[in-house]
Amino acid sequence: MKRPSINFKVLFDNNKFLWFFSFLFAFLIWLSVVNTVYTTADRTINNVPVSFDTTGTSLEALGLDVVLDSPMTVSVDLSGERNVVADVERADLQVQVRHLADRGCHPGVHDDDLPARLAEHA
Repeated sequence: MKRPSINFKVLFDNNKFLWFFSFLFAFLIWLSVVNTVYTTADRTINNVPVSFDTTGTSLEALGLDVVLDSPMTVSVDLSGERNVVADVERADLQVQVRHLADRGCHPGVHDDDLPARLAEHA
């Protein structure tokens, strides 16, 4: 039994096949360029909870603690390798305010950079 052979000339003379092949080839080239040239990404994760640490501060020395009406949340801006940034979720982040009183904060709205780090999972 003879195996049928593929005639590429007839295949590439077909406009529908040529259109499909061109589209597929262009997509594969685009995919390779995106993954090799543009490897960094930016992402914002909203509603990350904030915890307050008053240990070793003047608040602790005065016997005071931070009391909030509702949980405080912040937005965290991430920048880095695309495959790492894409895998970070809200639960993976931990934002902690330390030495609040020692920085001379006063009542009102403050726009400040807070360090965020990956939470340690047990």
